[in-house]
Amino acid sequence: WGLWLLKSPTAGERLAKRLEMPLLVARDVPGEMKRVLVCSSTKDPTELTLHLGGKLIAPSGALVCVLHVMSQLALVYTPAEADLRDTGDTAIQRKTPEGKHLLHAIEILQQSGVESLVFPRIRHGLVLDEIVAELREGRYDLLVIGAHHRPGYDPRLEKLAEDVTTDLISEVPCSVMVI
Repeated sequence: WGLWLLKSPTAGERLAKRLEMPLLVARDVPGEMKRVLVCSSTKDPTELTLHLGGKLIAPSGALVCVLHVMSQLALVYTPAEADLRDTGDTAIQRKTPEGKHLLHAIEILQQSGVESLVFPRIRHGLVLDEIVAELREGRYDLLVIGAHHRPGYDPRLEKLAEDVTTDLISEVPCSVMVI
């Protein structure tokens, strides 16, 4: 019983798996929101996260950073070393798939009303570790992420995917908006 309590999900984690609307977990709320980190993946639910997240954070006027985490290993045997050294800006300049994705994410945020500067960021490593490191280094006030659960998605496939959202809700030092 005691071990179950240690592993049992928090209320926020349970909600993130069930809600079909945005969830804001407020923690250490500053007087003014200055920096927002929006995490994106190349999967289709990211567009909803970007559109709705952009609309919700636009009035703040905060500086926005779009983060995409890539593997620290090349997945194919090609001259992919440059991909492993890419920053958001260099990926956009080189027109890599990740660079195109980041450029598209910035466009969606701007279409959604974000008028402040939007910076592209790429980090290489394990998704959870890199997001937490970026949050700490960048001193962000808010993290915007997509929900692990999506209505209409095959629940069997969701079980195979890593549930980074639930882990982030409990591990990050700032407020989290789950869309």
